Amino acid sequence: MAKIDKSFVKKEYLLLAMNCVSNARQLRQEAKILIASKLYPRAFFLSFTALEELAKAILLIKNESSTDKFSNLIKHELKIGEIIKIIEKYHGKKFTESDKEEVKKRIIQMREDTLYTRLKPTPDDKYKPDNLYWRKRAISFSKYLDNYLDGLLEKIEVVLNES
Repeated sequence: MAKIDKSFVKKEYLLLAMNCVSNARQLRQEAKILIASKLYPRAFFLSFTALEELAKAILLIKNESSTDKFSNLIKHELKIGEIIKIIEKYHGKKFTESDKEEVKKRIIQMREDTLYTRLKPTPDDKYKPDNLYWRKRAISFSKYLDNYLDGLLEKIEVVLNES
């Protein structure tokens, strides 16, 4: 079964984008609950997933008439590329192409590191996500979302409401 119904996405891209924004808000709230419960690896994962949902909303809006690009909506690399653009815009930072590729690889690895038991040797013999290691990352990422997510959400919602 296909993960995407291109004709549905083409017809309902605004509705889907609004749902992505709503889901991003919910993911952010759930990440905060996990931080309060000191469950940092999954909090980081949910915070990052909230950004991916925002990236998906942006891609839906940008690609409204291009059904051949809709299959990219489920590709982490493309959504991470959009997140990098968000970081560049809101931080005034420019990444080189090689830096962008390195960031994409690292983020994909971080997503996996927050969820799964590793099936290979590690320098510190830690095979499952380490709560202490992810504490600082989850808290700082949550603060990043607090600082930038609301502004992004508002801008996306304005675009959606104008369409």
